[in-house]
Amino acid sequence: MLVFLFAPGRMRRPVSLPRTPWTDEQRQFVRLTFRKYIHGEGLPGKVECSQVIQANSFLANRKWHNIKDFVRNEQKKMKYC
Repeated sequence: MLVFLFAPGRMRRPVSLPRTPWTDEQRQFVRLTFRKYIHGEGLPGKVECSQVIQANSFLANRKWHNIKDFVRNEQKKMKYC
């Protein structure tokens, strides 16, 4: 007899990853580096974010989409101020 742990056609619940808090140094650096995007329109691309990560060792624990999300959230903050 087969027992399904998950019903066929149902999606499994995604596993949540632990969040790493941003340090003040990381925040300041990303704000300065991507200020043209924060104060303007658009978001940085994968290549641009990856170059910044490779050039700075203190951003090594971040993925490119973490930086892009940070910039997007900063844009939203500026919009509501």
